[in-house]
Amino acid sequence: MKRLAIAFVTSVFLLGGLAAVPAQARSTSWDIQGNFTAEAQRTKVYRLCGYRKPVARPHRVLLACGDGNGSYTHLRWQKWERRHAVAFGDLTLNDCIPFCARGTLHDYSVRIHAFRVRKIGGHRVFTRSAYVFLGRKAPNMPRRGRIALPSFPLSRP
Repeated sequence: MKRLAIAFVTSVFLLGGLAAVPAQARSTSWDIQGNFTAEAQRTKVYRLCGYRKPVARPHRVLLACGDGNGSYTHLRWQKWERRHAVAFGDLTLNDCIPFCARGTLHDYSVRIHAFRVRKIGGHRVFTRSAYVFLGRKAPNMPRRGRIALPSFPLSRP
């Protein structure tokens, strides 16, 4: 009976200690050789066309760097791993009617799959995305497609 009580207290202590550690600190991954990968080496995304440091699990990714007429917005990441990530959110596009400066932004619900990891500026970065429209789709776009993600660091002026 005493051993059972000690085992119970030990397991509660260990589980309680693990629960006290934030989830981000517990999220670890392993490379192909089985080596531990630190949080600092996590795969990331450039949110703003490479202007600042890339981030993990961004809520918004600007796709059209020149004019800002296309972006992934309201992103909710379901999976974030070394080689791919999956999110649900909106593809926000400008209809450019009558022309882009006076156009209206429209949101279309999409599922996004980020992939094709490259090391850029010292960071592991997703460089491609695949989208699938979940409901109404944007005119003149296929229901499924691929879009390049911002993948270049820009120097500050």
